[in-house]
Amino acid sequence: MSTEIDQDSRQKGFEQRDVSVRAIVYTGIGLLIGLVVCIGAIKLALFAYQTPDHPPTLTTLEKEHIQVPAPRLESDPSRDGERIIQQARDRLNSYGWIDKPHGLAHMPIDQAKAELARTGWTTRAQWRPDEPRHPLLHQDPQRMNR
Repeated sequence: MSTEIDQDSRQKGFEQRDVSVRAIVYTGIGLLIGLVVCIGAIKLALFAYQTPDHPPTLTTLEKEHIQVPAPRLESDPSRDGERIIQQARDRLNSYGWIDKPHGLAHMPIDQAKAELARTGWTTRAQWRPDEPRHPLLHQDPQRMNR
């Protein structure tokens, strides 16, 4: 489908009709108006979510000073941490009772390691021979292979 070319354009060798200047101007104006509207909407949204310059007024509950129950925050965490580590080191390197009525005590860690290496790990049955052995320790090896 071909378009009819006017005689004037045919004689001059190029098309005489141009794009409508009015349409280009209206399109440009529409784009500028759209840009202004978008910028205005963004500024309005930012203004709506902006924090106020003055802090909000406090309620009576917020104004009331409440004493925080113990335990409170540490005033010097590094010193407290060093104290806790030193207490742990002292306990690891000393003798003492854990449960005196039941005869349970602690000993220095290095000595405990040496003793454990010398005697080996005892089973519960060796520790308290009057107690029945654990049911898993009584399993018959013949039954386990089935």
